[in-house]
Amino acid sequence: MTKKLPSLNVLKVFDTAARQGSFKLAAQELCLSPSAVSHQIRVLEEQLGVMLFERLNRSIKLTIEGEQYHKDIQTAMSLIERATDRLVGVNQKKSITISCIPFVTNHFLIPHLPTLKQAHSDYSIKLLSQIKLVELKHGQVDLAVRYQKQDRNDLEYVPLTNVSLTPVCNPEYWLKFEQTGQGFDDHKFISLSVDTKTWTTWLSQFRPTNTLPDFEIELDNYQAVKQAAVQGLGLAMGYWPAVQDEVSKGNLIAPYGEQVSEFGAMYLVYPKVDQDRDSVRIIRDWMVSVFQQFTVS
Repeated sequence: MTKKLPSLNVLKVFDTAARQGSFKLAAQELCLSPSAVSHQIRVLEEQLGVMLFERLNRSIKLTIEGEQYHKDIQTAMSLIERATDRLVGVNQKKSITISCIPFVTNHFLIPHLPTLKQAHSDYSIKLLSQIKLVELKHGQVDLAVRYQKQDRNDLEYVPLTNVSLTPVCNPEYWLKFEQTGQGFDDHKFISLSVDTKTWTTWLSQFRPTNTLPDFEIELDNYQAVKQAAVQGLGLAMGYWPAVQDEVSKGNLIAPYGEQVSEFGAMYLVYPKVDQDRDSVRIIRDWMVSVFQQFTVS
């Protein structure tokens, strides 16, 4: 006798709870109550005869069996969603959503968006500018730009550009600083408030005896940090290739340019099951061409 399969609705609840690691967050995403999510999971566990989650005091955790089951059904769930979208969306305008941090959106993507739109006017492109790491899910977020790889074998990572670090400042600021004969610690330092790693990384390599400086100016986005340095307000950490345009224009210089720390790479990320989608191929080729213009030699 053929064993009855779980319903797609129950599997979707399980998939969401497993991704979110929380019945409460799963309920918010699915517009259900947490008790409804918990009930659906109980139904699935009873039907399968397997415990899928460990219920801890204030959290949940996939069991070994639950983790394997989630990994096995993820691809199938994605394929069903995509097949349905293709079927019902034949006569609808095609859309794709890309998530990346605000600076990448504003500096790298938006200036080149008209070229993409001109070549592919049948696509609706949505850019989500946010620092928060989002779940890649068809129909919500299709691709993302990220600074590091996760330990996920279901995602494809396409290198866009290497990232390196060295401080930058306005040429006039540097000339005045040199004339005073002051030391490195006497700079007026500018920092990105959400960044806790870059100054530490660079200092540990090239100024190991220095402690993290007292930052005179702290800003919450890198566009503002770069602009503050252009205005001559102090020494900022330069993320390459993000500062390359201002250096090329002569608005910024890298006074310690021989002291460069490697800081990983930026990647375009998308689910492997989507790698043959036309929309993913179009965005991938476009982004690679955009970032090639900023490649650090």
